[in-house]
Amino acid sequence: MDGWDVVITAGSIGFILCLVPQLVRTVQRRRADDVSIQFLVLVLASSALVLPYMMHKGEPVFALAQAVNLVVWSVVLWFRLRPARAAADQARPPA
Repeated sequence: MDGWDVVITAGSIGFILCLVPQLVRTVQRRRADDVSIQFLVLVLASSALVLPYMMHKGEPVFALAQAVNLVVWSVVLWFRLRPARAAADQARPPA
């Protein structure tokens, strides 16, 4: 492993770790109304394009980072499109 491999690995680990707070917040709140649909579509599309390229180039660290990116932002998109109802709505019996 040369110096560049260390830099790539450290950068990819940092990239993955910076996604954790958003994922935890979204799952805890069960909604992501503070994240724009445009951002989510763009980040998912770009990661979907970069992932196969990184696999083709034989860059497993970058490919893993893009795969994690896809999973995290897909979860956020899910909760953006299907937010949990407010607690008051959940407590009410159906009419």
